[in-house]
Formats: sequence, C-alpha cells, structure tokens
Amino acid sequence: MTGLGALRYLEFDRFINSGISVEFINYSKTNYPQLYGEFNPYVTILDLIANTGKNALNYMNSKPVDYKEFINSKIQRKKI
Repeated sequence: MTGLGALRYLEFDRFINSGISVEFINYSKTNYPQLYGEFNPYVTILDLIANTGKNALNYMNSKPVDYKEFINSKIQRKKI
C-alpha cells in the first residue's frame, strides 16, 4: 500500500508481473474538531490524536484502492 506520491515513480507493471498487488490509500478527509480555525485535512496524524484523543479511531476511515481504480479516479477528477 502506498500514497499519492508514488504515482510519480512506481513502476506498477513490475509489481503486477511479479504477482504483487499495488494499492493506494484513498485518504478520506473526514472532518474532526480542531482547536483553531476551519478544518484543515493536510496535517499530521498527531493533530488528529491531539484534538480527539482515543476517539481518533472513529475518524480514521481511509480505505485501500487498487492502483488502476485510483489512477482512473485521479484522471476523472482532472476532467471535471
């Protein structure tokens, strides 16, 4: 499983041809209470833990997505 940055360098075919599946984490930007200002999803996990404590698990709902589905969803968003 990898993140968005791997789109720039990962050679998907090498993994697939070796029998290794490639999945991206499809980050859901679920709002949670933050101490200052409007919700900012582009912070570290430490912000989530600091602001929600043990309830942090309730906000962690990102799911893995097959690389082809992930790439196609990125292409579709650019067309909109």
